[in-house]
Amino acid sequence: AQAVVAVLWTLSWFYAASFLLSQVPDDYVSTEAYATYAEAAGTGSSCAFWESGDDCDGVAGACTDTWPNGFVWKDNDCDTSGDDVKCWRCGPPRYTLDVKFAMSFFVFLWNNAFNVALGQMLIAMCCSLWFFKRG
Repeated sequence: AQAVVAVLWTLSWFYAASFLLSQVPDDYVSTEAYATYAEAAGTGSSCAFWESGDDCDGVAGACTDTWPNGFVWKDNDCDTSGDDVKCWRCGPPRYTLDVKFAMSFFVFLWNNAFNVALGQMLIAMCCSLWFFKRG
């Protein structure tokens, strides 16, 4: 019975955690439009992800300056209010890791440890009742 409870608890936590991960705030990425793709997405680095130094000259764009990164998309309804035609916009990332998820993960670990400790205590109680049984 304890294993079934543990599996059900884990599955329900994964369901709740996937919901928490998908809750990206509205102000996480910019809602402005940008004139060029490089302005919105930035320029890629000429180095591999494990390399660093002055020769790695990639610049983050307005849509990709946070982690996890969002994405850039071209809007058909361009902003023509200024001198430049601005068609590039930011899209939010698919997930975000924040304090809510960290607290949920801590609660998952805490309840998991409690479930294990409760099982150990029940086994110890059963063994002691059997050992000290009269007759």
